[in-house]
Amino acid sequence: MHFLDFTGKVVVITGAGGSLGQAYALEFAKRGASVLGNLVKMLRFAVNDLGSSRQGSGSSASPADQMSCVISAKSALIGFSHTLAIEGSKYNIQSNVVIPTASSRLTSDLLPEEELQSLKPEHVVPLVVYLSHESCQETGKIFEAGAGWYGQSKLYLGSSLISVIVFLWDR
Repeated sequence: MHFLDFTGKVVVITGAGGSLGQAYALEFAKRGASVLGNLVKMLRFAVNDLGSSRQGSGSSASPADQMSCVISAKSALIGFSHTLAIEGSKYNIQSNVVIPTASSRLTSDLLPEEELQSLKPEHVVPLVVYLSHESCQETGKIFEAGAGWYGQSKLYLGSSLISVIVFLWDR
């Protein structure tokens, strides 16, 4: 990834004070980008989940409640990113989703310490940097990254997928 230069580019990173955001900000700055970041000191949320509502601040919510909010927000971002990839293509705008698996404030109480050690945010950074570079042609895709592993997820629509799953079930 040494060839990906961001000199003269401006990168905006929300949550740059968190583990992932900080790792992204440092890498982009190292590659010459001007980085604009913010740190959210108090997170407020309200999520309706199957008729029940969880409300509170990020500091008072349990890790499980915080994670359910993150998952709901990520699902909305997948839809937004897909729409942006389609509608932004005429303006040369590319949009992808990265689903990171990394140790952070949200995962610190959910995973054993030995797993957290292998889930360093720095393992996600190369994918984010590549997808952000002007040489990248990927758009409208969903990627996963964590612990040095990278993959692409896809959403499928259609009845033929069910028949394939049933056919392969016992194999």
